[in-house]
Amino acid sequence: MKLEQEKLRANLLRSISHDLRTPLTSISGNAGILMRNYTSIDESHKRKMYSDIYDD
Repeated sequence: MKLEQEKLRANLLRSISHDLRTPLTSISGNAGILMRNYTSIDESHKRKMYSDIYDD
């Protein structure tokens, strides 16, 4: 029983980790692009990126 609970816990943590990693990667990538290229990105693209960050 204890081994089964530990396997279930490990699978849950692995799943949560994956579910968080994907949006965090997107947020980090978009924020990095905005920080490095803020003056060269037109306003419509900036709004789209801000929206993507918010949605993630």
